[in-house]
Amino acid sequence: RKLCTLKLLSASKVEMFAPIRKQELSVLVKSLEKAALVGEVVNVSEAVETLVENIIYKMLFGRSKYEQFDLKSLVKETMTLFGASNLADYIPWLGPFDLQGLTQACKRTSKALDEVLEMIIKEHEQITNADKTRSEDFIDTLLSIMHQTIDLKNEQNPVIDRSTMKAILLDMITAGIDTSASVIEWALSELLRNPRIMKKLQDEIQNEIGHMRMVEEKDLKNLSYLDMVVDETLRLYPVGPLLIPREC
Repeated sequence: RKLCTLKLLSASKVEMFAPIRKQELSVLVKSLEKAALVGEVVNVSEAVETLVENIIYKMLFGRSKYEQFDLKSLVKETMTLFGASNLADYIPWLGPFDLQGLTQACKRTSKALDEVLEMIIKEHEQITNADKTRSEDFIDTLLSIMHQTIDLKNEQNPVIDRSTMKAILLDMITAGIDTSASVIEWALSELLRNPRIMKKLQDEIQNEIGHMRMVEEKDLKNLSYLDMVVDETLRLYPVGPLLIPREC
C-alpha cells in the first residue's frame, strides 16, 4: 500500500500521468460526439470501462494494447470469477468436489495472468536496457525497486520479489478498473434519473468554464457542485463491499 501511494498515487505522479487521462478522455468525448451525430446507440457502461482500463494500463504498462494477448478479456474473466457465487462458501464439504468448476477456472486464469504479466515485465526489462530516455511507468518503478535490497537480520534481501511485483500489478488492475468505472456509471445513472440535479451541474460547468473547451483537472477546485455530486454518489453506492448507504 505504501509503495503504491508513494510511487503511483503521490501528487507528483498523479500530475505526471495527467496527459494520459486528458488524451483518453478526449478520445471518449470524440467517439460520443461522433455517435450522437449519426444517432448511434452507445453503451455508456462499456465506454466508461474502456476509458478507465486504458488509463490504468497506460499508467502501469506504458500502453493500453498488446497484440500477442488479450489482457482486457483475461482481467474481465478474473473479476467475474472473483464475484461468482460459490456453493462451497455455504456448504464447505462440497469444496473438494468443485461442482461449479470455479477452482479449476481460477487456477487456469491465474496461470494465464501470471504468464502475461511475466511477458510484460520481461518486455519492460528489455526496453529499459535499450532505451534509457523513454517515459517511466509503474512497472519501471517496480523494477528499479526490485533491484534494491534491505537489511533483514544481517542479510541483504530484495525489497520486493517478482511474485510480489505481479501481485501488486494485479491488485492495481482489478481494484482500479472496477471501483472507478462503477462510481462513474452510478453518477451518470443518478444524473439521468434526476434532471434537475443534472441541469444545476451543467449550469455550474457553463458558468465556470463555458462551452469553448473541455473541463480540465485544474478546473475541479472551482466546481463545488460537481464535488458534491461525486460525494453523494459515493455515499449512495460505496465502493467498499461492507459499507451501506447512510444518511448525510
